[in-house]
Order: sequence, then C-alpha cells, then structure tokens
Amino acid sequence: MADDHRIPLPLLPGELRRMGANPVAPYRIVLTAAMDARIPANRVNGRWYVERADLPQIAAALEMELPPQRGTSASKRRASELTPAA
Repeated sequence: MADDHRIPLPLLPGELRRMGANPVAPYRIVLTAAMDARIPANRVNGRWYVERADLPQIAAALEMELPPQRGTSASKRRASELTPAA
C-alpha cells in the first residue's frame, strides 16, 4: 500500500494537473529533472518518488504556475491589511 504523502514520479504530472498547474511538464521532463536533482525526489528500489508537501516547490522548479490556494498567506495578508491598526 502506497503512502499518501509519497507520489510515484510517473503520477506527478497528473497530480500537478489536478492542482491546476499550467502548463504541465511531460513525464520525460519530470524524470530528467529528478535525475539532475533539479526537483526534490527520492529513488527507492529503482523507482522515483516525490513528497506531496514538495509539490509547490516542484512546480516552481519546472516553471509551472499554480493557482492561489484558499487560506494562503496572501489571503491572510489581505485580511490583515483591512484590519485597522491599533
């Protein structure tokens, strides 16, 4: 049974697509980036994996844009800007 936090590298483009990444890099680009250590990835028993927590960092390394997520620091910052200072 696979860990929920660990994603096999062949499934990475699909995971990034589900997150709304644009454009999504093809698998061959992702594999090359993992082998060149341009993205955080681990090789276990000959198979490459990435951590789910690293997806935003991976998208940035592959020059993909992710839509803003709800509850991010940007939305918190906007809320704090609307609050009057004491």
